[in-house]
Amino acid sequence: MDLRTARRVSPAIAAGVAIATVATGTGLLIAARSRLPEPVAVHWGPGGTADGFQSLTGVVGTTAAFVLALTLLLVGITIPTRQPAVASVASGTSVFMGALMYGGVLAQQGITDPATAPMPNAAMAIGVAAGVAVGAGHALLVRTKPGVAPYPRPSAPDGAVRAHVPGSARVAWSGRMRHSSGAAILMSAVVALLLGFAVWMWQIDGPWWLMLLTALLVAATFVPMQMSTVVVDATGVVVRVFGRTLRRVELSQIKGAQVVEVRLLGQYGGYGIRAGFDGSQGFITASGEALRLARFDAADLVLTVDGADQAAAVVNTLIDRQADTER
Repeated sequence: MDLRTARRVSPAIAAGVAIATVATGTGLLIAARSRLPEPVAVHWGPGGTADGFQSLTGVVGTTAAFVLALTLLLVGITIPTRQPAVASVASGTSVFMGALMYGGVLAQQGITDPATAPMPNAAMAIGVAAGVAVGAGHALLVRTKPGVAPYPRPSAPDGAVRAHVPGSARVAWSGRMRHSSGAAILMSAVVALLLGFAVWMWQIDGPWWLMLLTALLVAATFVPMQMSTVVVDATGVVVRVFGRTLRRVELSQIKGAQVVEVRLLGQYGGYGIRAGFDGSQGFITASGEALRLARFDAADLVLTVDGADQAAAVVNTLIDRQADTER
């Protein structure tokens, strides 16, 4: 799928998934109405005991409004990024919330006293699995392939920094993603907090596994990013972690490179593989100087590396050499 089509289609897919979730959940609740208590439990306290109740009609209305409004909010947030795959978060979230909220009520079939309704742990587990599957499917459906330079390819933009080396010299560069002490402290605190919640949930027979899974996902995102290296050579730019390729951009896909200043929170909203509010994609580990790669028919890619000026100079020099060989 080309980028322009993907940008137009992706929000529509998210909206369609939310509408389908609401329609399916509402239909299932109506079909099971005679087997459900009135009112139904909609909230559970720390001890796992139901302490909040609502009529079935109220549940149908509030759940539909919540899922649709949440999807609209998430799509609205992701549209400025101009990254088609980002809207998949809205699809996955709407499915998760729908499974949790509708499933929690459907699990009360055959119960006469809503105060005895069990916590919706099974609905939560199903929601996590279904939300991840739908979100991943959405992202794959709108996946785009970066374009390549026309033939003969143009040189790097005028005024772009270049490496001052003899024309016959081999040019390459490698460096590490920049470390951030503040991000390390913040991520460690988040993981510790999630693990604490997991222990507390385990003690009250709550969904401790969800907190544990979230903690593991946060750690699995943070540690590899801190250990990542970036390599620039005649084939392109590669991000590697533990010797494995995390991202590759072929040299023929790059228009040019420059050094930019980035703000981790202000421009990318956080740490990790992010979509920027300016339409770029980023491997963001800290604020400060970063390497920005302009690509053909694809979003710019931003890498927060130490020595970004050297990396940009090498990229532009290699682009010029590739352009010379095609003339």
